[in-house]
Amino acid sequence: MLFRNTSVQSLISVGLVTLSLFAISASAIAQNSILIPEISRTGQVQTINIRIISNNESIQALATKAFNSHGVFNASADGAPVYILKLDLDEENRVSYILQRNSPVSDVAKGSIKSNRWDVATLRICDIIVEKTTDLRGFFAGKLAFVGRRDGHREIYVSDLFFQKVDQLTRDQSYSLSPEWSPDALNILYTGYFRTGFPDIFKINILTGQRSMFATYKGSNTGAAYSTQGTEVAMVLSSSTSTEIYISDNEGRRPKRITNNRSSETSPSWSAKGDQLLITSDRLGSPQIFLLDRFSGNMERVNITLSRYCAEPAWNPVNPNILAVTVGVEGLFQIAIHDMSTGESQLVTQHSGDGVEPEWTNDGRHLIYTVRDGSTKRLQLIDTVTGKSTALHSARFGDASEASFVYPY
Repeated sequence: MLFRNTSVQSLISVGLVTLSLFAISASAIAQNSILIPEISRTGQVQTINIRIISNNESIQALATKAFNSHGVFNASADGAPVYILKLDLDEENRVSYILQRNSPVSDVAKGSIKSNRWDVATLRICDIIVEKTTDLRGFFAGKLAFVGRRDGHREIYVSDLFFQKVDQLTRDQSYSLSPEWSPDALNILYTGYFRTGFPDIFKINILTGQRSMFATYKGSNTGAAYSTQGTEVAMVLSSSTSTEIYISDNEGRRPKRITNNRSSETSPSWSAKGDQLLITSDRLGSPQIFLLDRFSGNMERVNITLSRYCAEPAWNPVNPNILAVTVGVEGLFQIAIHDMSTGESQLVTQHSGDGVEPEWTNDGRHLIYTVRDGSTKRLQLIDTVTGKSTALHSARFGDASEASFVYPY
């Protein structure tokens, strides 16, 4: 380990700025913002009415919430349904399902899933139904890792998408930030300050609960991001005079420096092939998105004209031309999507507060992001096509932010 010659307090300050490029004044945001019109959505998909019937009220409520959050489905009791989904829970904790077309009545799909958790089985069945009735991938049974703040401390939590069961992973009573699932959902990387007061990257094995050091170099160690295959990790280290992108294997060994600039580079997001990354850089004076070749180190700006302040890129897992990004607009932050093949951008959110930290689900259509409203933070799901937005948890849980999503099935 390299010796650190910076004070603990100053490193905490540097690390927190590195973790988020949003540590700037409201006037600075406004100066880099562009006024844009109201969101205009075209090509919306016709709603599919589906009726949920179950012998268990909790299963019926969860399936109804899932379908109503999608944007394509309407699971309310109003109107004639196109499909009827019957869900039954037996004494062995098996959830069986029958999907019928309503008119004319015919069976479309049937089966059962046994799990030690009825909610997991229910959401996996809902994903099957999505794939049977549309050309979309199911995502309801995915897992979340996120930063929760319930007792004054930022800790790492894991849960299902709709917060049916939430587990607290860390109890460091310190800053625990930026969780990142491995693609197989067996490990989580995160940035923590709990041992030394410096920002280091830790790795937690989900099955055993064992925690190990992943990156503890001089300066700040933040922003870990697994490659799509899970064999490599990009991270942000500041052992030089600025924050730069490094790539190591999935155990943190042999990190190789990819960028070498006087500017700060953060927020790496991998391409599906693993040959490129989207990153945030302030080399032009304000945060902008760049396409980084991991072999040559060449950087090419992604020209997003919605805003002069763009950060936190998230590469779409289905369409390699699409990215989600946080932009500064009208003195606030909002989520936008950008098509690199056409150069077109579209604002996705328009909150009275901030919308930040976009994270794609595996279908490439929905985003999970953080809504900051005053002193509160909550996780929200949005359908980028229809604009359907759903809160993933109630205010009773407390603050939740910085979501990482994985779909391991």
